Amino acid sequence: MNNLRDKLLGDIRSGKVAMTPRAYFVAKIVALLAVSLGIVFVTIFIFNFIFFSLRINGHETLLGFGPRGMQAFVYFFPWYLLVLDVALVGLLQWLLRNFRLGYQIPVLYLVAGLLLGAFAFGFALDRGTPLNDVLHEGREHLPRPIGGFYEGAQRSPTAGSGMCHCVILAIDGSTLTVRDTRDSGGEGGDVSTLRITLPPNDRHATTSGLKVGDVIFIAGDESEGVIEAFGIRREDDSHSFFKPARQ
Repeated sequence: MNNLRDKLLGDIRSGKVAMTPRAYFVAKIVALLAVSLGIVFVTIFIFNFIFFSLRINGHETLLGFGPRGMQAFVYFFPWYLLVLDVALVGLLQWLLRNFRLGYQIPVLYLVAGLLLGAFAFGFALDRGTPLNDVLHEGREHLPRPIGGFYEGAQRSPTAGSGMCHCVILAIDGSTLTVRDTRDSGGEGGDVSTLRITLPPNDRHATTSGLKVGDVIFIAGDESEGVIEAFGIRREDDSHSFFKPARQ
């Protein structure tokens, strides 16, 4: 052991082996922490934006519309953002393990912990603070790419999609006549109407508690101006769990 130490010290003195300055290791740790914090911040922001996008477009309401609603929710979910988030978390765990900071934790546990933490913080940020609503209102003045995110956050349902944020004009048994806000015609334009038919004895689609003038969210199968609804909900009746921090 002493011979090995003496050899190493001799190599260092002779210049055969160069000692790495302590400042180099400190700089690497600082850079790692800065990059890691940046990744964590971006990951939380993306999860937060996913929740905001679902809320502002009414897509989370689909979760209360039974199996058909679940299928529609899966279809409209912004999967590309979730994939980006998972990729960032994968990069973060690779950095931590590469710098020998994450070897004590199994990879699966580390990734799951990071994802769950970002998920929880993102949800709390959207539902517990007015941040997203404030940023959305001032989206035109935000720097890129954040401004672009918020400018494209709210996507109105298109004609023929089977979804509509509509205003009730008349109620006749299990049939509703509504104003189609997807194509209102603008100021002084013609009012487009839709007929909504509701299935019998379906708690997800009922006229109970509705009245003329209510703004409702509808999901169903649309054809030739008629939506056969599998879900309907008055917009101010969303479950409190999904309410934003500021209306």
